[in-house]
Amino acid sequence: MVPNNGRYEGFKSSGKLTNIEDKELQNDISDLYQENIPTLINSTNAYNKRKEYLYAFYIENKKRNIDGTDNTIELIKSNKAHNIFASIVYTGEITGRYQVAIDKAKKIINVIDKLESK
Repeated sequence: MVPNNGRYEGFKSSGKLTNIEDKELQNDISDLYQENIPTLINSTNAYNKRKEYLYAFYIENKKRNIDGTDNTIELIKSNKAHNIFASIVYTGEITGRYQVAIDKAKKIINVIDKLESK
């Protein structure tokens, strides 16, 4: 479920979404709320979860040596850290999804502005 989409869900469940005569606008609104936003939220959540897992691994396994050094380098070189790093989603993928959603939202706003000015 997309946070803060109550108005959209209410609009859709009331059947009023089909009152939008411009079918492309109707599709763009549906795509934004049902595909674009959920996809970017899922990607962001997955990224954050893996970062949290990496942080927990680091905190749990970091050791301080008597001479004041620590085992950070060893932790980073470990297989477990490597596997966690490898599973973290590329941030460009996430920012790309944000850009798609932003572009779709701007397109929707522009179409609505044009329809209102008629």
